[in-house]
Amino acid sequence: MSFAHISIGQKSFSEMESGFSHWYFEQHDRVIWDPGLGEHEIRYLYLTTAAELRLRLRRAGFTRDSLELEFRDYKDKAAHFTNLQYLSDTPEEAHRRAHSVRYATLDDWLCALASLQNFIAMQFTAARFHEYIASDPLIDVEMLTQGVRLSRHIDKTRDALPRHNQIGFPCASLECLAMAMLEVVEDDAPCTLDVTDFVDRGVTTFDDVTRREGREWFPVEDEPATEGGGRCAAASPAGRSSARRPLR
Repeated sequence: MSFAHISIGQKSFSEMESGFSHWYFEQHDRVIWDPGLGEHEIRYLYLTTAAELRLRLRRAGFTRDSLELEFRDYKDKAAHFTNLQYLSDTPEEAHRRAHSVRYATLDDWLCALASLQNFIAMQFTAARFHEYIASDPLIDVEMLTQGVRLSRHIDKTRDALPRHNQIGFPCASLECLAMAMLEVVEDDAPCTLDVTDFVDRGVTTFDDVTRREGREWFPVEDEPATEGGGRCAAASPAGRSSARRPLR
């Protein structure tokens, strides 16, 4: 069986099985990435930057306002983000978790998402979340992060995660989850659609695409079009640099 994965900042947030759509990726995004570790490590990707993907979603009508609306309309935060698998809360922890889930603002939840992103690829986490302070001293951002990380184990028969299946976040659509993830990464973070499985099985081809070699993250050639209590756990990395970054 073949799978395709969509990732932002090296964090996968949607998986497609047995087939794939190009979503908001375009034909000129295609690259063959060879990290020099052997043929089995070559990846066939649609690759762009966070800045460019954000612009494409905005052109399609998905903005921070869209995310805010879905966040406000998400009715089952307490049901979906408090009773988590692999955790056993004390009564005090259960109360704190319930309060955090019910009263956290969208920015609090984004900080939780940034904390998870920071764990996966610190170099791509947006700087504004390195020193974020929760909107309410009683809101536990670490508990929100646990909700983001573990809520994907919700029974799939429940209408909890309608279109994004690799990560938990209180919004309904894949596009708005992408907008949330794009809020917490820097503009040069890589955004990929990995279709390696489908190329290996002959379902699609990259015969007209030049292979790129090296272990570093490289920018796309075309510049993107321009447009006229708790402290967040996303700790600031020392010595941020504009140099090219490793793409693992």
